[in-house]
Amino acid sequence: MTDTMAPIPLRLAERPQVGGLVTPWVTVILADGSPDWRACIRHRVTQSISQRLCQLDGQKIDGTAVFFVADDQMPTKPGEPIVTDVPPVHPECSSYAARMCPMLNGRQDTYRATPRRCATSSHNRCTDPGCECGGYVSVETRDVGGMQVSG
Repeated sequence: MTDTMAPIPLRLAERPQVGGLVTPWVTVILADGSPDWRACIRHRVTQSISQRLCQLDGQKIDGTAVFFVADDQMPTKPGEPIVTDVPPVHPECSSYAARMCPMLNGRQDTYRATPRRCATSSHNRCTDPGCECGGYVSVETRDVGGMQVSG
């Protein structure tokens, strides 16, 4: 949590919130209604990338899309494209996320060591029958395909 709460963009107002933080559209919401911040719904991540849907609100992105790209996805040589597997966001959603997400605003530089709350089997499937995820992908795992980002 940050010291200052950022205003929630209108397009995110209908998303579930926990402690004033908007739960992204791609984040697993468990049967009890709480998010597992470290687990994403696999088909929504893929859908977001392939259909230019905002990972925070699930709405179509017309015009400029913003990508948060990890250091290890940045090109190492001039002229190389940036290739990312992180879904895009609307510009106004990116401003909100950059202020509120501890991984983006610099308050946290590694994922918590606590176990994921979304239980899984060896097939990366959630075992909670009330969960909406239909299988999830860890935020540390990059196996959902990539998208080339042009500058």
